[in-house]
Amino acid sequence: MQAVEEVMDRVSERLVALHAARWLPVLHRWLSQYRGLYDVIAVDSESPESQIIALLEQMVAPVDDGHLAARLARLDFLTWRARLEKQPWKPLEVPFQQFWNEGVAIWQSDREYPEPTETERWLLACLERVERPA
Repeated sequence: MQAVEEVMDRVSERLVALHAARWLPVLHRWLSQYRGLYDVIAVDSESPESQIIALLEQMVAPVDDGHLAARLARLDFLTWRARLEKQPWKPLEVPFQQFWNEGVAIWQSDREYPEPTETERWLLACLERVERPA
């Protein structure tokens, strides 16, 4: 398995090739919410970063932002859930590393969480903030 830094370098290169480099800070922000998840699950699965590069390698320039957000919001790593007692992990609000502690239950669902449309809106809102800083 490649180091995360190497995969993110490939993501960056691919975004440039797709004329979508503006997405890089958005993807960094989004992935930071999931950092640590794949360190605690005992599954031989592709990392979120690897899933993103695989998706980007299927795309051709120019990339439509809405289409990219929709495809990203349906990646397999979004099916992982965590819960501490009755409190679910909300990945768009709380980074996994902040949520994680002993006793957290982790499982994989057959559906993405949050719902793909919510993730799409979040990604596009982040992109808008990148393009129009306050």
